[in-house]
Amino acid sequence: VVRWYAERLEKASARAAEIVTACSPFLVHYFQEQSPKTRVEFLPTGIDIPTVPPSRLRERLALPSDARIILYVGSLSIASGHRVDLLLKAFTRLADRTIGKTHLVIAGDGIDEGSLRRDAAQSVARDRIHFLGRFTPPEDTALARDVDLLVDPVDATPTNEAKSSHRTMLGLMIGTPIVTGNVGIRPSLVPPA
Repeated sequence: VVRWYAERLEKASARAAEIVTACSPFLVHYFQEQSPKTRVEFLPTGIDIPTVPPSRLRERLALPSDARIILYVGSLSIASGHRVDLLLKAFTRLADRTIGKTHLVIAGDGIDEGSLRRDAAQSVARDRIHFLGRFTPPEDTALARDVDLLVDPVDATPTNEAKSSHRTMLGLMIGTPIVTGNVGIRPSLVPPA
């Protein structure tokens, strides 16, 4: 019942507005369907990039200075569309072939943290997979500045289609390369290579 009222209110609000801003192409399309006569503009959600000291991640993990680091920072809840399980599988498959001195660092927590840690412990690359646990902003910025690559493994759920991507925006703002999926706002921010 509450959802029905919320949807009615959302449609009425879109029709009554002179302009609607939407933070993803998915939401632009959604509001254009709800109210074809209302002007809808795409306006990505911004992020604040604080000035933070370096995380000293290589020292913290006792990694050599020439180690390459891939970082995932975010939720460890697979049902929310954050496919860290697939990231672990991909890293493991590549571990023996091409990534030599590369380490995967996972910062965050969530309902799947335990199973992800177990999967990592069984991986042939277990000595190069590191879990940092829960973090608080601005630690994500400090971590992202100290790595070679950010990853944003997402699936095409309606939630990921509709929301902004903090990891993608963070990588772009601080200049750390990012690999992400072709989902939601991401192709608008990072055009395909």
